[in-house]
Amino acid sequence: MSHIRSKRTAKKVQDLGKILLKEEISARYKQISQILKIPSELHTDEQKDILEFSPEIVKKCQLNEVKRSLHKSRLEELPDSAASLEEKCLKLAAALQRAEHLVVYTGAGISTAAEIPDYRGPNGVWTLKDKGISVKAKSLCDANPTFTHMALASLVRLGMIKHIVSQNCDGLHVRSGVDRKKLSEIHGNMYIETCTQCKDKREYLRLFDTTEHTGIRRHETGRKCHRCFSNLKDSIIHFGEKGPMESPYCWEEARAAAESADMILCLGTSLKILKKYPCLWCMGRQKRNRPSLYIVNLQWTPKDLACQLKINGNCDFVIRRLTQILNISVPPYQRYYDPLFFLHSPLLSDECHANRLKMLHRGQLITDHNYALLDNVDDNPEEIPQIPDDTEGNSPSPGWYGVGLRSAKMKRKGKKFLS
Repeated sequence: MSHIRSKRTAKKVQDLGKILLKEEISARYKQISQILKIPSELHTDEQKDILEFSPEIVKKCQLNEVKRSLHKSRLEELPDSAASLEEKCLKLAAALQRAEHLVVYTGAGISTAAEIPDYRGPNGVWTLKDKGISVKAKSLCDANPTFTHMALASLVRLGMIKHIVSQNCDGLHVRSGVDRKKLSEIHGNMYIETCTQCKDKREYLRLFDTTEHTGIRRHETGRKCHRCFSNLKDSIIHFGEKGPMESPYCWEEARAAAESADMILCLGTSLKILKKYPCLWCMGRQKRNRPSLYIVNLQWTPKDLACQLKINGNCDFVIRRLTQILNISVPPYQRYYDPLFFLHSPLLSDECHANRLKMLHRGQLITDHNYALLDNVDDNPEEIPQIPDDTEGNSPSPGWYGVGLRSAKMKRKGKKFLS
């Protein structure tokens, strides 16, 4: 028995030694980092001795500073000049006309014009979080498809775009009129809840954010399947989760589209997540046999060196100029004709009380007079007159967007505690 106790004591002493050593090294790192911030000519003799005594720590601190500077520079938005932007738009238009099988990958950057913040931009979710600034969740039912969404839907109808792969959960591609057979929403859609017990994975499209009560690994929405009465689940894939292949993710369709593609256009995405999906980049082929890659994004992406053309510009501006060059007419979004109103499954009477989120309302039809107003404004979307909704919704509470913020915050706190 004493032998066991002595072993336990020795283990405790050993663990305590490791903890104290780790704390000592951490304190030394902090001390040296502070010294390195001071110009070398101002170092005291004591500070010089500390740096000389710990060359390995000095080297690591200097390397970490280089990495921080590089990371900071990659977050900067560096738009191209007007002349360069025009030249690149002409090149992109020419490539688009040559393409026989164009696939488009979209990210949060195409929705910023709808007042939905991105993640890594100057006012992005993670950027503000790193600065200690709280991000207020809002009802995304207030957002409408942007010009880019409407233009992509038009290009899909014309057959110029064969498939769209989107990371966005805001449902704006569906609401812009994109055929769902030609759309892969690989991280889900906030308007869709599904029954995983039905053989056909029955889908319910709603007029509200279905994620009011859901979160990471907690996807039940509180409503029941109208067929088998099983609990419905949202379709959102959070960080650290894996999504199935079926709708709305449509991974098989996304993979097949990438395999057939001769051109890939990336819009408003940092590609930090998409790059991790080898099936989207034909990595099994030799480099010269892969689809040509074109990127429109204001920030650096890990695919910049591999692309044929990188445009540092606003997505709406670039796509608007692109449609002008190609002489393609893009209809304005009309909420009255929003496809979601034709696709949605109405709530049952006993389900209505369970929904506290703001619902999407149809609003008024834009008349010929309203179209005349649209013709008299410039291409600035802020100047386009908005047709008011006929009914005001309930005060919103956070849906998948707010849940994601809280979960990410807790996850980061956990990592900090464990490190």
